Formats: sequence, C-alpha cells, structure tokens
Amino acid sequence: MADQQDLYALIGILTFLTIVGSFGNAIVMYVYYKKNDKMASSLFILSLAVVDFITCFVIIPMTIFMEYVDFYVGSHDMLCKIYMFFTTSNVPFSAMVMVIIAVDRYFCICHPFMTVLTKQRAKIVVMFLVSIVIAIGITVSLSYGVYDAPADSNRIYDTNNFSENALAKNNSIKYFNQTQSGIANITQLQCHLNNQIISKDFIMKFQKGYLSIFMVCGLSVIVLYSFILKEVVYRRALRDKRHANTLKLLPGQNIDGKIQENAPQICQDPSTANCSQDDKKTNDDIFKKGTGVNNNSNNSSLRSKDTSYRSNQTSIGGSQNNIGRSNGSRRHIHRDSTFIANLRTAAMLFVVAMVYIMSYIPTCLMILKIVPYQYVVYNLYFMYNAANPLIYSFMNPIFRNDLKKIFNSLFGQRGHNHI
Repeated sequence: MADQQDLYALIGILTFLTIVGSFGNAIVMYVYYKKNDKMASSLFILSLAVVDFITCFVIIPMTIFMEYVDFYVGSHDMLCKIYMFFTTSNVPFSAMVMVIIAVDRYFCICHPFMTVLTKQRAKIVVMFLVSIVIAIGITVSLSYGVYDAPADSNRIYDTNNFSENALAKNNSIKYFNQTQSGIANITQLQCHLNNQIISKDFIMKFQKGYLSIFMVCGLSVIVLYSFILKEVVYRRALRDKRHANTLKLLPGQNIDGKIQENAPQICQDPSTANCSQDDKKTNDDIFKKGTGVNNNSNNSSLRSKDTSYRSNQTSIGGSQNNIGRSNGSRRHIHRDSTFIANLRTAAMLFVVAMVYIMSYIPTCLMILKIVPYQYVVYNLYFMYNAANPLIYSFMNPIFRNDLKKIFNSLFGQRGHNHI
C-alpha cells in the first residue's frame, strides 16, 4: 500500500487526465469520423483516438479505484480479470499502430509513387492488430485473479502463528474473521498473479515477450523516421539545386534542364568545329529575340526564306519553351505541396510516437528493476493517452480548420435558429 500522500497525488493526476483525455479524444473521434476521407493515416489516427478515449474514460477510472482499494476487490474475480485485460491490451495496440503509421509515412514521403496502404488495407491491418491485442489481453487476464490455485483456495490460517511480515508477504490476505479457536478464514482477497489457470512460469516468460513488443516497436519507429529525415534532407537539397538551375535555363529547356521537342538546339560553344554557320546564326537569333518573339519587323523583308523559316521555328520553340516551363513549374509545385503536406503529417505523428515512447520508458525501467520503483511515476504513462488531442491541435492546421468548421456548423446554426 502506498503512502496516503502519494495515493492522493496519483488520484488527483489521474482524475485530471480522465477529464482532459476523455473530452479531447471525443473531439478527435468526432472530427475524423466526420472527415471520412480516403487516407490511411486518418483511419490510424481515428483508431488511436478510440483507444485513447477508452483508456481515459474506462481504464484510468478503474485504475483509480484499484489503487484506492489496493487491488483488494473481495470475491469479484471477474472485475480483476477485466481490469487486467484492458490495462494490458491497450499498450501493445498503440505501439503497433505507431509502427504501421511510421511505415505509411515512410512510403508516402520516401516512395510517393507506391501505394502500399490504402484505406481498405488499413482497415484489415487494424482488425488484425485488434485480434492480436485481444489474445494478449485474454492471456494476461487469465493469469490474474483473487483466488489462489485450487489446492490452496480453501486454506485457513491460524492467526496466532502468523507474524506481520508473513501476512504482508501473502498477497491474497486482507481481512480475517477470527474464531474462538484462533482459526481465521479469508473473507476478502486481492487481485494478484496466481496459478489457477496459467502457471506463473509461463506468465513470467510471457511478460518478457510483452516488454519486447514495446522495445521492438519503439526501435522500428525510430529507424523509420530516421529514413524519413534522410529523405527530407535529400529533397531539400534537390529543391535548392532545382531553384538554382531555373535561374540559368537556356531557351528550349524545361525546369528539369531537358530540351523541349521541336525547340531550337543551342550550340554551347560556337567557336568549335562542331558548330556550323547555321548553328551560329540560330544562336544569334535566339539570344536577340529572347523569348522567340520577332520584334524587328522592318528588317524581315530583307531576310531570306530560310532565315524567316528559322525565325518561325524559333518562335514556336520559344512558345513551347514557355509552356514547358509553366507545366513543369505547376507539376513541381504540386509535388512540393503534396510532399510538404505529408511531411507535416509525419512530423505530427513522429511527436505522437516520441511522447508514447517517453511516457512508457520509466515504467518499463521499473518493471525491469533498472531504476527504483516510484509509485506515482510508475502510473504516469497514462499521460500519453491524454496528450494526443493537444498534439493534433497544435501541429495539424487541417485538424484545427475542421474543428472550427464543426463548431461553427453546430453553434452557429443554433445561434441562427435562436435569433
């Protein structure tokens, strides 16, 4: 049993997280449900919001109750199992969804022409993850209970021979009804790890595998976002290089530096033997005309038919060059805008993943006994479930705009009807 001061501090923190997290995740669920777009990332965010809402609205209040009674729930064995099911199934689900989100962001940014996760495929992935965490939750819940193994379930204890240390070491004893002969029966039991259905040896090995899920998922997320960061740096350098090249394009070249079809060919060095006299004349005509528009109409009658024909070809080439530049610019602007949108989403989800990892690291270190156990800090991993709506609000302008539209449609319409 924790100190009363630590217990009340934990209850106050968890109550605050319950209120903030339930309200915030309810808003996130409503926004993304109304949005109903075809993006896989939106489905993953909606899935996380559902899990976070269940955690804040159901699991955290159950944790407050269990901590307040120090896990002594009387003979309510099913309550013990339900609580252990919820608390052990939500953590791996969030971890695995983080990995799938990182995979989705990796392909959207590093391989934008590959469609790996459609919304339909994302639904299948989410259902598969749900089935996995249900199996994990059932396994853990069956290994906990308020009763001991069948051989020990009907034990009676002689209170005259029990020391305080012996009573403290036995998790299953809370209160005794002492008879005249000094024999006491167990009347209220504690939710604890027992051997009734699954052996303790198996569950201890299972616990190591359970922790390894968190570690593997955390490392996978870090590696995938490292690849994304590398791609972002490469794209930025490529964009700067492209911007520099647009300042020194030759006529007939598009924004990628390729020669347009039917555009006049430019001889880079007219002094070389590879350049003919016609090439030199074409160079002079192009650089004098600039965009290919013939401004010297007074001297056009003095030019030969061949020169007039070349001038017309230059005009056509210049016009096609301008069109090529315009189309190339629009194409690159569209690519850049899509890339920036994907990058913003990736940055937001990266912060979500980092908050998740940082929230669970202290708890994992205490479970592994690497750091000393601290009662309040151990239970602060619930902060992650309440923090996600705040991250979406601060880092996702589209979410803010959708939220404003929904509030305006709800409260604005009510105000109009009231008037």
